[in-house]
Amino acid sequence: MVQHSDSKSRSEKREVIFGRGMAAVSAVALCLIMLISTADVVGRYFFLAPINGASELVAMLLVVGATFGWGYCELRNGHIRITVFTEHLPKMTKQFNIFTYIVCIITTGLLAWRSGLQFWDYLFRTRGHLSDLIKIPYWPFMLLQTIAMAWLFIVFIIRLVKAFRGEDNYGTN
Repeated sequence: MVQHSDSKSRSEKREVIFGRGMAAVSAVALCLIMLISTADVVGRYFFLAPINGASELVAMLLVVGATFGWGYCELRNGHIRITVFTEHLPKMTKQFNIFTYIVCIITTGLLAWRSGLQFWDYLFRTRGHLSDLIKIPYWPFMLLQTIAMAWLFIVFIIRLVKAFRGEDNYGTN
């Protein structure tokens, strides 16, 4: 029994470490977005020399900055949760959470699958696979989005299993 709890804590530690790593990559991407945007605005208005392709680069970095933090945010319950309805129905909270996790698993599974197909398409496409101005290929960003969606899919599966076991801490104040 002790070994089971030790392995459980190790797996939870791995989840958190992986999630923190992805959140760190997200933070770096968001910092780069901030620096590029600031340099572009300063260059445009003070030196009359904007950064060519800054908007393309910001859009591509936003894929990483937005999606890589979602899994860690879900692991840490760091998002906004409105419980106006469920806090008055404590017996129904577990069933509602299970339903919510199933919907989230289906949604993120579809997003991961479609992102993977788009990645594959961009990887082997001969035309339309590069950004217009700075000619950066789209496929690395689609690969990163696929990884992020697959991680979020796994996180929701973990949450669903915990909800079935009664270990889910949602709905409790």
